[in-house]
Amino acid sequence: MIGLVASAGRLWAELTEPTTLTGLIIGLIGAVSETLGIYLARRYKVRSNSALTEQQRLFAQYRRLVDELQEQVGQLRGEVIKIQNQYLECRVEGATLKARIAELEMEIARIEGRSADGPRESSRPADRGQSDGGSGS
Repeated sequence: MIGLVASAGRLWAELTEPTTLTGLIIGLIGAVSETLGIYLARRYKVRSNSALTEQQRLFAQYRRLVDELQEQVGQLRGEVIKIQNQYLECRVEGATLKARIAELEMEIARIEGRSADGPRESSRPADRGQSDGGSGS
């Protein structure tokens, strides 16, 4: 029995020591505040700060990704417009070249003495079926 009283005395001395009491009080306050926080969160359906922080972080990441994608879409639209303009320039240049080719063909035909669409006439008499003044066969 003396051992039990001595053990109880040591336990009481340890519990009443200031650092132990401070630790117990802090632990008790933490447990009560956590329990109260959980109760209030369930009652008022409020998310915890860590959940809000995670949600805010994910939303910020989502916004950054959306902004990056919008920037890339803008760049791609710029590239598409540039390619479309190059295509139109090529078509105009092609039409200009076709018109120039037609002009040159008409000029060649005029020089050769034929119509641009007609059969080609040679300026050499032998090619036209005339004799060239030779002995003939």
